[in-house]
Amino acid sequence: QVWFSRLSASLPRSCWMLVLIVTFSSGKGKVFSKNTDIRIKLVRKLPQVEKYIHCHYTCGVIEVIEINSRGHLESAFEIRRQVFVIEQEVPADEEYDEFEESCVHFLAISKGIPAGTARIRETQGGIKLERFAVLKAHRTAGVGRALVYACLSHPKLSDPNINVYMHAQEHAIGFYAKLGFEAEGERFMECDIPHYTMVRKV
Repeated sequence: QVWFSRLSASLPRSCWMLVLIVTFSSGKGKVFSKNTDIRIKLVRKLPQVEKYIHCHYTCGVIEVIEINSRGHLESAFEIRRQVFVIEQEVPADEEYDEFEESCVHFLAISKGIPAGTARIRETQGGIKLERFAVLKAHRTAGVGRALVYACLSHPKLSDPNINVYMHAQEHAIGFYAKLGFEAEGERFMECDIPHYTMVRKV
């Protein structure tokens, strides 16, 4: 309710419908999942909404923030260590790379606790969404979905002509497909884990 009042107060009456679409995107996703493409297209046309959402995106009890402090970045790194290095046995020197400083990082906070993270990176192929990690105790609660929406709402992705893609682990293809991504090409291995390239459907 606080988020809705702040956002609606800062927007002209013509923008209220988008506010409602975003606001009623609850953690259960029943409304939001049906309006994902509509929401993304509308957000691209409303810079003031886009700017607000990418800085402070709320989905039910899940808050996704763009990381701008060392403490939050360390929380994101710890989540990645738990998920990738410990759980999936990815070597630490492959998990943390030379792009950390140049990426835009996000942190998902559930009920005040850091629960997930992701980052976006500019590449020669477009904008890559990567390092999606959600702690086991917070899975199936909408954290991953909130992270994807926050990434897609960032101004770097506002141009519909930009290629937005990811290397998705095979087991997560269905999840990303529901959020507007489509698998392309052959299955490949990355850190000994099967992946597919997935691109945002325009």
